[in-house]
Amino acid sequence: MAAQTVGIGNGWTSPGVTNGKLTLFLTDPDLGVVGSYSNGHDTIYFDARSAQTKNGASSLSVRLLDANGRTIATAGHSMDAKWHKAEYFDAHSVAASQKLARSLGNELNIALSDPVFNAERSALISLSDDMASADLSRKVLVENLPNSVSASTPASARDDYYRRTLGDLHVSLDKQGDFDATFRGTHMQAAQLSFPGEQNEEGKLGRIETYARLLSPDGQALAEELGGDSAPSQWTSGSDTAATFASDDVSTHLQKLGGAALAAHTLAKTRSQGGGLLSAHEIRSFEHMASELRDNLIPQTDEAKDAAERDRLAHGGAHPMAGGTWSPTYNKSTNFQEYTHPVAAPVGEHSGTYVRRYTWSSPSSYTLQGYQGFGNHGSYPYNSDMTYRCQFSGNFHSVWAYAPQRNTLTGNSSDHTWHSCNTGYLISSTYGHNCNDDAWTQLMWTNFRGSEASPDHNKCNDVWPDDNGPHCTDAGSAR
Repeated sequence: MAAQTVGIGNGWTSPGVTNGKLTLFLTDPDLGVVGSYSNGHDTIYFDARSAQTKNGASSLSVRLLDANGRTIATAGHSMDAKWHKAEYFDAHSVAASQKLARSLGNELNIALSDPVFNAERSALISLSDDMASADLSRKVLVENLPNSVSASTPASARDDYYRRTLGDLHVSLDKQGDFDATFRGTHMQAAQLSFPGEQNEEGKLGRIETYARLLSPDGQALAEELGGDSAPSQWTSGSDTAATFASDDVSTHLQKLGGAALAAHTLAKTRSQGGGLLSAHEIRSFEHMASELRDNLIPQTDEAKDAAERDRLAHGGAHPMAGGTWSPTYNKSTNFQEYTHPVAAPVGEHSGTYVRRYTWSSPSSYTLQGYQGFGNHGSYPYNSDMTYRCQFSGNFHSVWAYAPQRNTLTGNSSDHTWHSCNTGYLISSTYGHNCNDDAWTQLMWTNFRGSEASPDHNKCNDVWPDDNGPHCTDAGSAR
């Protein structure tokens, strides 16, 4: 029986030449190539990506990973800063992936036949062949075979590729006049809200808040950038039904993430080149969402949790079905990150946050389910003026902290649409709230302390200004 080759990221199918299944999560000349090859219960992931070297040249790196997302073979150095190799060596997992390496090379020769991916195809096949014949019986990674990889792609091939993709991009305005587009099933929305009579994060009159999001073909909100508390009223679906999508297998979900990354990148690329319906801030949001999802298209391993799990198994421990320990039911977690930058009076700093939701296939291996970036009425965390402060990771639960993602403390979903304060924005936060009150509320919700972080009480409506963002320790012990 021939292999199957599928993928939302590019929509190609191939008859294949082996008995396995090749899945392409993403194929794009700029973002690279990501996917998996599986046969039976064994899986190997592959990744090819170009990055700028110190001298400004584009250099390609490729890697192969086991079923848990551990790097087991690499070539090229341009992605060294991002591709952290796990220290633990799982001989069984490596052996299972190595069995698939030769077949993977054969499949890639068909699946990446487009000339624009000549470099990625050649490098991945070469690395697969090297891995298939390498001695991996010891704790040694197959590295730097070769040390550098050619990333040259003919300009004509790139131009032709993007000309072909434009036919799949459909752009319009919704009935409220806000941006609305689709690309190969992924739905993209964006809006800007202007508050000329209200202060921005610097205390000056005039504030613009940007909102953007990506929905999967079945309506799941995969990525959202929320500038403040007043998201467009028509954004009522996708964000409050996260539990509906929890049954996706890993491969299906990664195809959704890859398809969304490709859609956002294609939109940002074409709109920035041709102008039109998107502002520069909205384009930047789509660029960031593409980057965020691109970095999460392969399962990842939490080495600290993995070490604890190995210790548990060595001593014959058992998983309880509650209390923050992983089980097939308690397999979801929520992570909070805070970024800040100093501002002038009347407050000391502006704070923005990320809230990411993960699904764990084991106590140590996880995939991104989706994320939200909160600008909290000012700069998003990814802006160049923002500095990382801290992060808080919640325990394992049967639901994400934001599932549903809307606070329904009183049974009225409009009370707290985006897990931010709803008391009205006032930078001094003497009544009303400022960015730091929003960040505190988002942190409390991440740790399932929503009852202590009401959107219209506590820090959202006190008389004491919060000049600085919260510290992650404010969340208390992980619940």
